[in-house]
Amino acid sequence: MKNKSKLIGYLIGGILFVIFIAGVSYAMYRKTLYNVDVDAIAKNLDEYIIYSKGVNISSGTLMPVSNYTGGTSATVTFYKKDNTYDIYGHIYLDINSITVPLSRELRYTVIDNSTSNIISEGSFYTYMSGDSILTAYNIPLSTSVSTYTIYIWLDEELYDLETASSSFDIDIRCYATMNTITSDTINVKVPSVNTAANFVNYLYDSHSKSTATVNNITYNLASLVGLMNDRLGGTTTSLDGGDIRYYGANPNNYVWLGDTYTSQFTSDSSSYKYKTWQVDNKKLWRIIGSFGGRLRLISDAPISTTQLSWDTSANNTTGGNSGGGINQWGESTYSDTGAVYSGADLMRLLNPGYEEESINNSLYWNKGTGTVYTGYSNATTSNVSFANTGLTNEEKNMIDNATWYFGLYNSYVGNYVDLHYVAERQSDLLGKPCTSGIYCNDTVVRTPTWSGKVGLVYPSDLGYATDLSLCDSQLDSRYVSSSLCYRNVWIRGIFKTISPSINSSKWGGGSTVFEVSISSNLLSYSNAAGSSYIYPSIYLKPNVVITEGNGTEDNPYVLSLG
Repeated sequence: MKNKSKLIGYLIGGILFVIFIAGVSYAMYRKTLYNVDVDAIAKNLDEYIIYSKGVNISSGTLMPVSNYTGGTSATVTFYKKDNTYDIYGHIYLDINSITVPLSRELRYTVIDNSTSNIISEGSFYTYMSGDSILTAYNIPLSTSVSTYTIYIWLDEELYDLETASSSFDIDIRCYATMNTITSDTINVKVPSVNTAANFVNYLYDSHSKSTATVNNITYNLASLVGLMNDRLGGTTTSLDGGDIRYYGANPNNYVWLGDTYTSQFTSDSSSYKYKTWQVDNKKLWRIIGSFGGRLRLISDAPISTTQLSWDTSANNTTGGNSGGGINQWGESTYSDTGAVYSGADLMRLLNPGYEEESINNSLYWNKGTGTVYTGYSNATTSNVSFANTGLTNEEKNMIDNATWYFGLYNSYVGNYVDLHYVAERQSDLLGKPCTSGIYCNDTVVRTPTWSGKVGLVYPSDLGYATDLSLCDSQLDSRYVSSSLCYRNVWIRGIFKTISPSINSSKWGGGSTVFEVSISSNLLSYSNAAGSSYIYPSIYLKPNVVITEGNGTEDNPYVLSLG
């Protein structure tokens, strides 16, 4: 007889489900039986184990329910005939096919009938056709019967009417080995939608599209899930050739970075929607979109109730007390001396590496308390605390280094979103086009890009967060004057962007950046030294995954490193 470590056998019962949702029939089930020859010992494994070959579930009704007990179920049983060998049982769900609307809402729960305990539960929303879910494993088999019930149920909190046209085709598969296994080593396919960014792309790809045309550029919109393709500012020939972004009044793009989310926060009623989450000092973010395999986020709330300066007017440059600020975000040099320019005050507040400075010294990055710049001419305020709003270790571990862009253009040539997108990424016109004058007297060299952790949104992010099927306006006072525009964009507030701006007035030297105001002139120039509420933006690492949630504010996607 061969070594028992070589003994391995497939014992499989297949069950396909047919369900109805809101009176709509799903595909008829079919029974599939897997048979694999056992050559590890002279006798077939069936000589030692009794197992359920498959319990058929006939046509049933699966309505939205609050927990698994209202779902449809199948029971599997297996046990050993004798104690000759140590044998362990495992239960898989093999997904033959499943559609996205249903995968968001369909859940499974596995019950040990001997104890009535839940031993496994989860959802299907990060899985696709061809994937397998290992729901129970290393069940020690004995001469007593082991019985497990697998429930498939539709979560009423996630229910969407589009599910009525959806279907799934799933096999329950039993498997046995003489050795214990780990969940990631035996016969489990890695989910096809195995990262958070891929999941956003998958949602977009799998839903029907409509089109909207703005400034002679046509965009594809998956309206049911609030996702659109930006076509890289209209530079691609394909309608699906760009990055995927969330748009509309309030899409389901809330995320929580770290451990299991607990809905517990305080909020005031101000127009700035300031919120402070008090759960392990973590806070909500929102997904701007999926960019090259990575998610980009914006904080759902400003990082302090104190308004902060983008950059102060060090050494009274660019207008001194009456103007101020240098619109160069990242590190650079002075052209006249070659000395190092350490970058904007706000950049140094948000990012690591500036802990040794006395003001704006990486306080947000380190959840610190200290002195920050809040206005013109080096005006400061002390003891601003980022203890609740600063970055946790879980958040910092998920943040990726990224390249940020600082091109600009004269807003008077047009304020359409595609023009902003292209201008932001150009390198021939940067933040200081002037050569003389009081508002142009700094010698800092402007750079087209910066590589770092934490930035701010671009003007184009706001434009593409709008429902372009309802709003075809330019991003200025015309936008605000249209209720279809400002009521159908999820990025809201009054805040500065990361992008330098120029204007024909005296402020158009080297001291202005674009500022957003949802209540007045949507996108205008603003002195860098002037204060505003700050909403950081970050890129997440490519291997960040979704572990739970549905993207709503009350039940956000919970993200972690995969």
